Amino acid sequence: MLKKIFVLVLLLHAPYVHSKLIKATQAVWPPYIFEQQNSGLAVEIVTEAYLSQNYHLKLEVKPWLRSLKEVRNKQQDILVSIWWSDDRTELLDYSVPYLMVQLKFIVLKENAFEYEDFSSLSGMKVGIIQDYGYGEEFNESSNFTRVVAEDLSTNIKKLKAKRVHAIIADERAAIHTIRQLELDQDDFYFVHKSLMIKPVHLAIAKDHPDKQKLMVKFMIGLHQLKQSGRYDQLLEKYR
Repeated sequence: MLKKIFVLVLLLHAPYVHSKLIKATQAVWPPYIFEQQNSGLAVEIVTEAYLSQNYHLKLEVKPWLRSLKEVRNKQQDILVSIWWSDDRTELLDYSVPYLMVQLKFIVLKENAFEYEDFSSLSGMKVGIIQDYGYGEEFNESSNFTRVVAEDLSTNIKKLKAKRVHAIIADERAAIHTIRQLELDQDDFYFVHKSLMIKPVHLAIAKDHPDKQKLMVKFMIGLHQLKQSGRYDQLLEKYR
């Protein structure tokens, strides 16, 4: 009897016993990467895509620059989520994009407007986050004043207190943060036209010995995730 139970336990855990381990890292980026739960939209997509190919993801959440360095030095296998940047292509290879991030202007509902170009922002104070990639044209425009903050939470509080006229943020991240701050989402207006839409990739060091295999396995797993409908379920979960 004990022997039968032991065999059953082995069979139940067989996929994990024989699965290959992928060491992954990433900085906290709610709702894409959470620290405590080891979860988030990006984490779940990448984890499930690889799991379908019999790869088990072990994620370590670390500061961004440390995560980037450890992937470049092959101390970690993959960086879970990253935007394309030309200055990183010498050391990193990017996967197919698996998410799209929309950077939008957010204002109080009473000040709702529609964005066409930078002239739509004339005279405004726009809250931005330090060292965030808004694009060269945005950074150099003289139509409005940029007010720098350390994080999205601070910017949302500034907007609510009317210390800035607008902020710019990723839509999913802003909605999540508004809820975390226990503010009423109906008080805010998300301008329809995005400043930019950025694809999200995972990244692997160019000289990683298993780079090609890891990229292909992710691409196949991602395709299966979309075909099964699970990808759409995850998007809905983090709306």
